[in-house]
Amino acid sequence: MPVPRYGQLLMIQKERDMSKNFSELLKKVNEFPIKKLSVAAANDDEVIEAAAIAHEKKIADSILVGDKDQIESICKDIKVDPSIFEIVDIKDPIEAAHEAVRIVHDGEADMYMKGLLSTKDFLKSILDKE
Repeated sequence: MPVPRYGQLLMIQKERDMSKNFSELLKKVNEFPIKKLSVAAANDDEVIEAAAIAHEKKIADSILVGDKDQIESICKDIKVDPSIFEIVDIKDPIEAAHEAVRIVHDGEADMYMKGLLSTKDFLKSILDKE
């Protein structure tokens, strides 16, 4: 069996340290109430997976704003129960972004997250005076 090189040992130690630090971070986060996340144009598998993990780790519950049919289809494909989310059915991504911002503005959610839309449109929805 080959002996690990010094660089490999450092990498293994760094991974252990990161894992320990992340675990400590999760413990700190769990000392606070669960937040509500409003996700604009949420019909994206990585976005839904991240929201599901946040729910599972008791970090945040999510309101997914976007094409409900696509969101439910993605949930089925990645084996996530869509009932863990509140889903607001808005097909147009720009309208979904504006609705997601309104949800945060009105205090129904604490944070806003970008889904499947351009950064330009995401920022426009935040900066829109209406």
